[in-house]
Amino acid sequence: MENEIFRDMINHFTDGERVLTAGTSGIFDSATTKLHLDQFKKLGLVKDGAFEQICNLFQYEPQSSKSEVIPLDPKLISATTYNDYYKFTMAPVIGAVEDHQSGEQITNHITFGVDIRDPEIAHKMLVDPSNHTKLSQNLHKLKDRLFNHDIINKLKDTYLPFKAIANSYWNQSNIDIIFGASSEDPKSLLAIYKSDLQSNIRDIIMNCGSIIKYNTDSGEMNVESNPISESDFWEGTIVLNGQFIPNDDCNIVVLSMYVGPDAKKTKELKQDSNLQNKKLHIEATGRWRNVSWLETSMMQTVYETAHSADLLERKVSYGQWLAEAIFRTYLGMKYLETPGADTIKVALFSGRRTGGFLYNLLQVLLWNTFSVPLTPYNSKGRNLGTSSVDAWFQLNSRGLTTCIAPAGTHAHELSMVLSAIYSDLDKDNIVLTQVLGHYLYYKLTHQRSLVPMPMLPDTLGTEAFLRAANVILALSNDKKKNVPFLQLIGSARQDSGELEQFIARVTKYGYVGGKMASEIDKLSDFNTAQSNKYGLSGVGGLLGDSEKVWNVTGGRTFTASMAVKAIRVFFNGNLRPTSHPVKTGDGDEVAKVTGDTTLPVSEYVTIIQKANDIKAANQDKDVLIYNQSAHGEMNTVFHRLAQDIISVTSLNSTYGGDYNDGVLSRDIVQQLSGGKSNLYKTKKNVSRSQKINRKRSTRKHSVSRQ
Repeated sequence: MENEIFRDMINHFTDGERVLTAGTSGIFDSATTKLHLDQFKKLGLVKDGAFEQICNLFQYEPQSSKSEVIPLDPKLISATTYNDYYKFTMAPVIGAVEDHQSGEQITNHITFGVDIRDPEIAHKMLVDPSNHTKLSQNLHKLKDRLFNHDIINKLKDTYLPFKAIANSYWNQSNIDIIFGASSEDPKSLLAIYKSDLQSNIRDIIMNCGSIIKYNTDSGEMNVESNPISESDFWEGTIVLNGQFIPNDDCNIVVLSMYVGPDAKKTKELKQDSNLQNKKLHIEATGRWRNVSWLETSMMQTVYETAHSADLLERKVSYGQWLAEAIFRTYLGMKYLETPGADTIKVALFSGRRTGGFLYNLLQVLLWNTFSVPLTPYNSKGRNLGTSSVDAWFQLNSRGLTTCIAPAGTHAHELSMVLSAIYSDLDKDNIVLTQVLGHYLYYKLTHQRSLVPMPMLPDTLGTEAFLRAANVILALSNDKKKNVPFLQLIGSARQDSGELEQFIARVTKYGYVGGKMASEIDKLSDFNTAQSNKYGLSGVGGLLGDSEKVWNVTGGRTFTASMAVKAIRVFFNGNLRPTSHPVKTGDGDEVAKVTGDTTLPVSEYVTIIQKANDIKAANQDKDVLIYNQSAHGEMNTVFHRLAQDIISVTSLNSTYGGDYNDGVLSRDIVQQLSGGKSNLYKTKKNVSRSQKINRKRSTRKHSVSRQ
């Protein structure tokens, strides 16, 4: 029996041919679009059954009027399905920081918040109670997403760039903390074991922290938190209707969704009385190692909820949308063959703001046919792979072998969280915390991989990062001389602001490594990037999801712009006034500024202004060059902290012993500090490291097991 989703998709290629070729004028004319559609329908993937094989894994959700699809086997969608490859490569840094903080008797919990930037969708989510109900139910389902041990084992066993990281960090102890001790009893996204999911999770949450509610009279969040009661959950779910405040011993992840103040809207739009200065806050809070995997999974849930509602409103089936979306992917691939966009190498950053896993699987399968992979043996290959590890795993597990591999760098998450945890490291507008995350990534991940060391420098403005990275010293790759850390970076990723401006900034600092453009919002950005000597790009919605880019039907478009970022860092269950994660990015787009918008307006304005002041103090200034008197002690403090973080990780036993192996030589450190250095491990430090590692190997990580 033919799969209904597949039938609707194929029928739309025929019945909808007129509209499929009508809406791309200005990019390809109708005749060219029609030619591409004919070519697409003749693809082996379509004709020989590969697309149908994938569609057969799914069915329409019975109550959705064809606006949603679900897998026939619920286990097909795992805890990592909507997480990028970078989550696996950032894990050593996150683990090291958590271990270091534990050694200092500090427990950190991180809150990630979704920011719906599309005004129309944000408003619908805020004011429509049916959206509240649907979204809370969909967030509730995240508790059943289980980590799949086969995925991490596949990466470890078959993907060469990951093997070295896996051997040093992804040992059984660290796998236990995130994935669970065994494939028979894995953990879920809530960091609760599968065998415990039948317990009363509400009881676990109520014993895990407290709740802060929105005060409709004052228009602000209440100051005091209260114990959590049954009435604080959305009906029939484990999702809290209020802001969660964790106890310091909380070892699970808690989801929250609540209407509350929007300090950003109040600050920017306070003169407009027609606008409600509040928003629907959607959050996940937990220990960093665990909650990190909820970040993009939670955002994807919000996206799919909005997308399904839009399909219902437009009276379009998911199968019809799927035909248009996969054709958009194909058109994007054809555009990358046109003059001006025909040399840049491209990674598909997909699977976290997308029309679901079915589309993601088809998209990656199709993307596999673009150009050939870039490898050490083929420098002319233009296909950099896919960020979706689960799509790569599932396709290859089903005989649909892909020649492309997982790809990714790292995220703003590192810089934002570390700026809060180690805020004392930043002084005189030199933001060493922005360098710290990159440096730890260099030591704990990059030196075990086969890819260039990446930087994502725009958290507080690219020049703030460049100035700091130019005065922090590290041992050169040949271990013969002392060089600015910036010189060890091999790939610079532009993620905000103007493409041309980013090139000017990194060039000003003498940077000569690769450049990746990932703020590609329109097709002409490929041409701009290529003409400005970007060799690489990372692209998501532009290659399929974004209807505003490829409006293949000519009708109304769906553009659910949203992001998710760290917005709170707790220290033993408390917040510190000086420790708020903030992202400004390059450029002047207020919509992309990120902070905790539930703060009182005066506090929100203060933290955003502080971040903007740092950005301004570093922007368009003379190049900052290392000076012994100005930056010697700064380096000593920086490297002492970095050593402390690395020395307490389980990596220490496999890392090769002394911290100075591959970092700064002992004599250089002594020169920097003006005498004998305290940077190297003492017996006390080693003892503390062993103590923490023993504790980590026996600690129970589910509240229900304590």
